[in-house]
Amino acid sequence: MKPVKNIIWDFGVVLIDLNFDLFHKKCRDYGIKSDIHILNTHFSHLFEKGLIDEHTFFREVKLLFPGWVSISTIKEIWNSLIDHIPTKKLALLHKLKKRGLNQVLCSNTNLTHIRHIWEKHGPFTSAYFKKAFLKLYFSYEHQTRKPEPEFFYLILNEMNWKADETLLIDDNEQNISTANSLGLQVLHYTSPQSLRYFDKAQPKPHEHLSDEQNK
Repeated sequence: MKPVKNIIWDFGVVLIDLNFDLFHKKCRDYGIKSDIHILNTHFSHLFEKGLIDEHTFFREVKLLFPGWVSISTIKEIWNSLIDHIPTKKLALLHKLKKRGLNQVLCSNTNLTHIRHIWEKHGPFTSAYFKKAFLKLYFSYEHQTRKPEPEFFYLILNEMNWKADETLLIDDNEQNISTANSLGLQVLHYTSPQSLRYFDKAQPKPHEHLSDEQNK
């Protein structure tokens, strides 16, 4: 196993907290019993791939709500999913950068959420976060999303990285499986304890570390 030189970080859950409880509550409060139809559908995936615009997406989502709920309110509900980037994770990113590791961000996301993230964290924190990475790869800017192999190939080719020297850190099992099949080293993120991987002198990133293994 070659030493890791490059890291591909997932964003949601891994680096930024997501408040699913608040999102679910707001959906219920406004008349949606099954919000899975908003988060995980072919239509939401099209939005994440940039194949439909904000207007089209929210016009479609509005059909799931009672007629009196405005699109601006639906956008607020949509953005309620976004929480904060923990300071410990921000510090870890810059610690790894100082170690000489190359880092990029690779996220299945959409323009609405990304705009909200930068506004929520303000210009200083947002700029400091971005500075830890060589490049940010957002699905909606590249018309592809994980676990499609094209997304991983895009990053490896543009960055001129070798797969076996590159580590993917992701909370999604499908993304982990695809990356592993392409020859990348992988770390399956299950909780903040997973990042204890970086405390090890000779870590084995190809292992799917569980919380129990990290204790």
